[in-house]
Amino acid sequence: MAKQPSGPEGPIGVWFILLFPCLFAAILAFVLVTKGSLNVFPAGRLIQFVFAVGILITFCTVMFWTLDRHNSVIQGVLIAVPYLILAGFAAIFHQSDFPNPRLALWVAVILLGGTALAGWGLAGKAIFLTLKNGLEQSALQEHKEKEQEEQFEQNEVAEYAKLENPAPLKDLLRFTWSRNDQVRRQARVRASRYPELDDNLIELLDQDNEEAISYIATVYENPPANLASAWGRMLGRKLKAWDTLQYDINAGTWEQNLKPYFVGAQKIQLAGGYLRRELLLWHEHLLKCKGLGNLAAFVKNLLKTKPIS
Repeated sequence: MAKQPSGPEGPIGVWFILLFPCLFAAILAFVLVTKGSLNVFPAGRLIQFVFAVGILITFCTVMFWTLDRHNSVIQGVLIAVPYLILAGFAAIFHQSDFPNPRLALWVAVILLGGTALAGWGLAGKAIFLTLKNGLEQSALQEHKEKEQEEQFEQNEVAEYAKLENPAPLKDLLRFTWSRNDQVRRQARVRASRYPELDDNLIELLDQDNEEAISYIATVYENPPANLASAWGRMLGRKLKAWDTLQYDINAGTWEQNLKPYFVGAQKIQLAGGYLRRELLLWHEHLLKCKGLGNLAAFVKNLLKTKPIS
C-alpha cells in the first residue's frame, strides 16, 4: 500500500484499509491471551491483557505510519514491524515445530514484549503530548483573552477621554461598568451628580435603555419612588418581549438577564413606588418558565414588600 502512487482518499478510506489488519491482530492477540498461550509473560492474565493491548497499539500505530512517504529508511523499518509481531505470534503457536522450541519461545517473548513496551511508550507519549498541547492551547487562549481585555480597556479609556462634559446620560452610563477602575469610579460619580438625573432616567426607561435599567438595579443606591411609573411601563413591555420564554426548555439560562428588572423593582418599592400589578403578572409568567423557580420566588417576595416609612 505504501508503495502505491497514491494512498487512500480521505480519512474514511484510511480506516477501511487499516481496519481489517488491525482487527485481525486484535483477535489474534486476545485469542492467545484467553487460551493461555501468553503465559510466557509473568504475573497472570491481567498483565497478559496489558501486554496484548500494548502490542496492538504498536501494530495499529505502525500501520498508520506506513502511509508516510517522506523518509524511505524509517518507512522500511516500520513496514517490517507488523511482520515481526506476526512472527512472534507464529513462534508461540508453532513453537513445538521448531528444532529448538525454547529458542522460538524466547524470540517470541523478545518480539512481543518489545512491541508491547513500545506500544505503551507510544501511548504514554501521546497522552503527555495531548496534555501538553492542551495546556499550551489554554495558556495561549488565556494570553489572547488577556490581550483583548487590555485592548478593550484601552479603547474605553480613550473613548471616555473624548466624552464631552456634560455628556448625554445614556453615553455616560455605559462607562459606569468600565473595565478600568478609574474610569468606572469617575463615571459613577458624574452619573450620581448628573443634572435632573431621575427625569433623564425616566426618559431612558421609556426607551427600554439597558444601561439605565442596570444602573438603577446595581449602582443607584436609593432610587426614588417617582421612577415607579416608568419602571412599571418598562416591565410591561419586557413581559411582552419575553413572552416566548415559557416555551423555552432552557429558560433558566436567562435568569441573570431578567434579574435586574426585579432588583430595580425592589429598590423602587422600598422607596414607596407601587409595582404590584406588573410584578404579579411577571410572577405568573415566570411560574410557566422552566428553570426560573428561584426568580419566581424572588418576585413573589417582592409582592410582600412594604415601603420604608
